[in-house]
Amino acid sequence: MLSSITSRTRQNLQLFISPNRSNKPLWGKEFTVALTTGSNSQTVTGTNAITDIVYTATPICAGSISASASGLPSGVTLAFGNNVATISGSANATGTFNYTVTFQGASTSQAVTGTITVNSAATSNNQEASHL
Repeated sequence: MLSSITSRTRQNLQLFISPNRSNKPLWGKEFTVALTTGSNSQTVTGTNAITDIVYTATPICAGSISASASGLPSGVTLAFGNNVATISGSANATGTFNYTVTFQGASTSQAVTGTITVNSAATSNNQEASHL
């Protein structure tokens, strides 16, 4: 019985590390992505900075990972290093911005989405004060 278990374990292990599999796990993912800080849906006013939005990619196997973003408002940027993607900054425009961050491995990609809503800053009416 023990040799049967050892044989099966060895077979599974060989399938996982086989050079024909290009170092990909059997289920086809190279990495996982998680929101680790901040909220992927934020509302700010005027040119106030958003709270940093941080996604972390955790490799399942060897290989490099890159990240890119689309749909961010002007003034808000994506920085990527050490498998951590950070969205930060102050928007220069008002509106609702649906963004996508795409993580790319050697042969697979994963996308995460969110929304940044930027409301216009409240304006004060100082005309009455100037007539006093």
